[in-house]
Amino acid sequence: LNYGPCKPLPLSRAEVATGLKCRAVTKRLSKDNVSSMSRELNKAAGGHTGVFAEVLIGACESYGNLIPLIVDALNFFNPFALDVMAYVLGKMLRGEGRNKLKSDGINSEQWMRGLEIFSGSFFERYWYVEIGPIVNYVVRELKEGRTSSLGVVKELLKKMG
Repeated sequence: LNYGPCKPLPLSRAEVATGLKCRAVTKRLSKDNVSSMSRELNKAAGGHTGVFAEVLIGACESYGNLIPLIVDALNFFNPFALDVMAYVLGKMLRGEGRNKLKSDGINSEQWMRGLEIFSGSFFERYWYVEIGPIVNYVVRELKEGRTSSLGVVKELLKKMG
């Protein structure tokens, strides 16, 4: 739905509450409690799967050590939530207004590297999820002459074979 310049207040409050719950559960996520936290994440996601996906993928951008835990925690999610994760990943890979390469022009920024690793791990584990948004992103970037998306292809090939 298109709400115009602003969303209704109850919807905004629900999205903020979902984001806060997801952040709180993500902070407590560890190797020892990944299955119980996975169930809590599933409950916290509720009806706002897009907000939940942005929070989790944002955590992967900043904290590379959380990537395997988050991929494992997605085990209890339904296929729709995983498709939303793929869509949000494609949206966040675009990184509008952000530099994808470091000042040397060769190496990826930390946030981009985190997304590359997450995309490889995510699609390795959940191979049945629609990979179309990621492929479209890579093709669009290459058509425009930007090679920063090749890291995503490298990780997908490395992890998925």
